[in-house]
Amino acid sequence: MFKKNRSVVLQNNQTKKIDKAIKNRNLIKRLAIIAGLFLLLLAGYGGVIHHVNSVENSKRAVFIQKKPSLIFFYKDDCKYCNKIFINILAEKEMNKVNIQLVNLNSKYNHDRYKGEYLISAVPSFVLLNKDGKETERYVGSDMSKIQKLIDQVKEMK
Repeated sequence: MFKKNRSVVLQNNQTKKIDKAIKNRNLIKRLAIIAGLFLLLLAGYGGVIHHVNSVENSKRAVFIQKKPSLIFFYKDDCKYCNKIFINILAEKEMNKVNIQLVNLNSKYNHDRYKGEYLISAVPSFVLLNKDGKETERYVGSDMSKIQKLIDQVKEMK
């Protein structure tokens, strides 16, 4: 009788170990899938930034229009500019906000606009009113402050 009970206890312990091993394998599979998805998203985001910057870099000379708009001065090698670039582009393209993008890595843009708009650091934002005159300026990457400028452009329409 003792041997029979002992074999049942051993079987229960083995079953518990097998169940635990199966759960661990399932957890490892799930973590591997999540990590893979995260890496795909990260690679995709980096690809979008690279694509957007390469498209903007191909525009050698930018001619700033003197109308109600927000001018975004940036450099494609600036980490703070890259951090906010996709949000700015989304506002410009998807919400049809009049944002003018000026890449200061372009020699023409750098030589012409850095002095004209007194740009000392990037990212820089200059808000133009209906007469094309500067009304406000912000240097930095705080999206809440940038969003306030974008909202002002929306109100000018």
